[in-house]
Amino acid sequence: MELRHIDRDSVEMLRKATHSPRALEQGVCNILIESKGGDPNIGFLMMEVIRNSPVPVLATVEKEAGSTAAVILQACHRRIMHKNAHLRYHYASWRVSFIIYFDEEIAEKNRKKGIELQNRLILPVRERTGMSEALIHQILREDRPIGAQEALELKLVDEII
Repeated sequence: MELRHIDRDSVEMLRKATHSPRALEQGVCNILIESKGGDPNIGFLMMEVIRNSPVPVLATVEKEAGSTAAVILQACHRRIMHKNAHLRYHYASWRVSFIIYFDEEIAEKNRKKGIELQNRLILPVRERTGMSEALIHQILREDRPIGAQEALELKLVDEII
């Protein structure tokens, strides 16, 4: 299965792939992640599908996994990356309503939602890699491509091919 878009259709495609006769027969579901990212809430649904998969999910990044796609990678049982590929993590974006409405209460609610969303996105990375929150925040602030060798050293992937 190729994961190029993080949308509702992809959630269903992933669910079907993890339960396909081929995956069940082989004892593994292989996915290729090639995405710059997408809606974090859809990403959370995809991570849940991976966690509930009847077979291990093996993910390969051939060129790029960015944003939510890079977080989804962390939910996979085996994470492989081509030597010239890269990952990219950054802070989640959310609407800053006070710019539009000049309403401090709405702005504060959105700020809290944004922090909650960011914490949910950090959790799979922290749990899978053992990285400190400080290091994760540094990576998010830098918002730069992370090459295969650095990703391996940071435990963001298991293998380089």
